[in-house]
Amino acid sequence: MDVVLADGSHIHTTATSYPDISYALRGAADSFGIVTTFYLQTQPAPSQVISFSADFSSALQSADTAADIVLGLQDFALSSPYMDRNITLEIYMNVFGQFVVRGWYFGDAEYFSRTVFSAMLSGLPQPANRTVQSRAWLDALADIAEGEPLSEPLTGYNNHQTFYSKSVVTREAAPLTRGALQSFFAYVISKGLTASYPWNTFISLYGGKDSQINRPAAQAAAYSHRDSLWVFQVRCNVTTL
Repeated sequence: MDVVLADGSHIHTTATSYPDISYALRGAADSFGIVTTFYLQTQPAPSQVISFSADFSSALQSADTAADIVLGLQDFALSSPYMDRNITLEIYMNVFGQFVVRGWYFGDAEYFSRTVFSAMLSGLPQPANRTVQSRAWLDALADIAEGEPLSEPLTGYNNHQTFYSKSVVTREAAPLTRGALQSFFAYVISKGLTASYPWNTFISLYGGKDSQINRPAAQAAAYSHRDSLWVFQVRCNVTTL
């Protein structure tokens, strides 16, 4: 990285040149300097990605049922022979009562649908619908962007949103318990679904079998969540406040 430090100096830092700065910037960059250039080792883009989803919105009427779904997915992530680095997994909820399990898979669509997805959903309530779709790489990225352009100008960029957010990380050594999830979903059902302002929640899998987020050693960088399992990200849109 090329970085401007607080004293105004401009340095190039690597694992061997200014190693303390390199360590700190990888995980806490904004606290230590302004990075003007990143030097990255890229990888070839995949030819396709498999996107999947399962709609469990009706389950959000019961804290027990919603907790069962997350516990089932947690067990899959921690112990299933089909869980590996080729799977991303997320639970999405919002004020309108959506409760969707979704993610990506890098591999064969037929194998995923027949074997991996079936194992992931095994023992869970029947979803209202389930989808498995093969997407070109850029099309899959456009799905995440939700209508925003992938190409951005180098000057004059002025796309902003205003919202409050809060993140909570759970540890792989202490998986989510039924009691904690029942309490969480009871609050969502009793308070969240009748909230005055729009919100959404992303419960993202960071850990589990073959996690590449947790693979680097804790001391490899200033990123502090190498032992994470789930990351809860809650966002409230405040444009109407």
